[in-house]
Amino acid sequence: MDLLTWMFGYLFALCLSPLRAEEVEQCGGQLDASDPGYITTPGYPLEYPPHQDCRWVITAPEPSQRIVLNFFPLELGFDCR
Repeated sequence: MDLLTWMFGYLFALCLSPLRAEEVEQCGGQLDASDPGYITTPGYPLEYPPHQDCRWVITAPEPSQRIVLNFFPLELGFDCR
């Protein structure tokens, strides 16, 4: 690949727009386990507001169904309390 192709062969576009307060989802609520999904912190992937107390109630539609929660390892910063 020559330099000209390398310089003009790729396009990378990144658009950033700050979240407005009304766009940040509330934390906590009720979820139906028949619809797979993700639970994230408010404003994810941005920093979340301080003093959050998020509580989720997850229900399965049938008593014999399982609810599986997968957690990933978190890196705690040195100033976390």
